[in-house]
Amino acid sequence: MKKLRFLLIVPVFAFTWAATACVGSPATEPAAPAGTPAHSSVAPAAGRIGRISWQGNTYLSAAELSQTLGLKSGDAYDSATVVRRLSFDPKGGDITSRYMDHGYLFFSATPKATRQPDGTTDLAFNISEGRKAQLGHITITGNTNTPTAALLRLIPLRSGEDFSRAKLMETQRILAQQGQFDPNKVGINPAPEMRPNEATDLVNIALVVVVEK
Repeated sequence: MKKLRFLLIVPVFAFTWAATACVGSPATEPAAPAGTPAHSSVAPAAGRIGRISWQGNTYLSAAELSQTLGLKSGDAYDSATVVRRLSFDPKGGDITSRYMDHGYLFFSATPKATRQPDGTTDLAFNISEGRKAQLGHITITGNTNTPTAALLRLIPLRSGEDFSRAKLMETQRILAQQGQFDPNKVGINPAPEMRPNEATDLVNIALVVVVEK
């Protein structure tokens, strides 16, 4: 809900940041007491990733998540790299994108890093997938010369389909490329309709464009 409230006052190009704001830097725990067995990589070394574990995931398996993360035991540990592979990576293929492109608008991931006595860092990820979201009504306002129906045919968003961040970003790109609109003022107002007795939540999308002078 915080993500959705934030989107009410920002243009759609900021959606990427807002949608992944729930992913923070890995919280680091102190090393385990002396004598505690450590989960280490094949070749333990200071500054390396030790054990990687996942909890709370059902849509993607642990193997799929680890493959998407693109990190494995023995790789160099860098918290910024971990966050980038969890949240929106400009190169694509990050974990948040895989979820949010398939309806999981309310997905979040909490990473925890635990330093081990041998210098390796174990990574534990707590996944909260949330319920899936579907697109409800899709409207466009602010257009004066181009009929709304014509614009709706151009964009990939369709009522009844699963929410997709990739399609939302593509919609923003398409509208920004229409010469009569200010590309920096294409906005989005998502209005969630919670349906506790249904398997999914409904999200109405109101696109707002500003005609260039």
